[in-house]
Amino acid sequence: MVVFFRSPLVHSLRLKNLGLLLLSIFVLNPRLFYSPLSWLLLLFMLIGNWHNDACDVKADAINRPGTNPFENKSLLKLARLGFLFLWPICVVLLLLITPIRHSVWLAAAGFGLYLYNTRFQFMPIIGNLWLSAVLAGFFYILMRHTAANSMAAYWGAFCVGAVHFSRELFKSLQDRAGDVQAKPLRYPPPPVWLYRCLSILSLCLLAAYSAGYFFLLLKESHHRVDGEGGVAIGVAYVLLIPFLLFSRNFKWVASLLKWSMLLGLFGLYWNFYF
Repeated sequence: MVVFFRSPLVHSLRLKNLGLLLLSIFVLNPRLFYSPLSWLLLLFMLIGNWHNDACDVKADAINRPGTNPFENKSLLKLARLGFLFLWPICVVLLLLITPIRHSVWLAAAGFGLYLYNTRFQFMPIIGNLWLSAVLAGFFYILMRHTAANSMAAYWGAFCVGAVHFSRELFKSLQDRAGDVQAKPLRYPPPPVWLYRCLSILSLCLLAAYSAGYFFLLLKESHHRVDGEGGVAIGVAYVLLIPFLLFSRNFKWVASLLKWSMLLGLFGLYWNFYF
């Protein structure tokens, strides 16, 4: 069992990320969890993960030796053929099971991930921002698909984008050595302090946005707002700032931010169901 979970092919699946996606869908709409759309979105993420690994073979050999299955050239060729066929199939299935406007935007989000893997990941910070914006847009579409009002969808998408951007910055710091050596970066990575400052700024903007969203709800309803605790969790992310500012263990901070998304999901659940 241990050997299975340490297999490069299994590692490439990003099982933890897939679990977070499924949990997000369940929180937003339990009925959606059992729909074909959920499993199609899961396939989208799988394809994106494998494509990312196929583009990162050299860097992963330095940052995470033995974890990238596409270090095997035969598997890499097979993966490229798989990408060629699976992406169009996903788009066709989207058109069959979702409204056209959602299908177009979800397909655009998938293309955005492709552009990140092939182009924007070689642009430090800009690439982090691009990927986070794509995922925020993806989450916005998912929330609108569950019939959430547009204001709540904007808030949820901003939460996802802000926390993910903060995490991506520290993940880039974690992989800095391998990226510099193995990736054709468009320009040298900025200093560490800039990554820290932008990560902190991202969480501060999240706190300000969450507070503004709460007061807007309060103003519109003219009475106590249900689910205010969920918005408070967005503000609570400022408690992570000392770790972002002082910790030198970038891998630990990236993991902390990743798992803090569970707190954000709890906030969404609180906002929608209490």
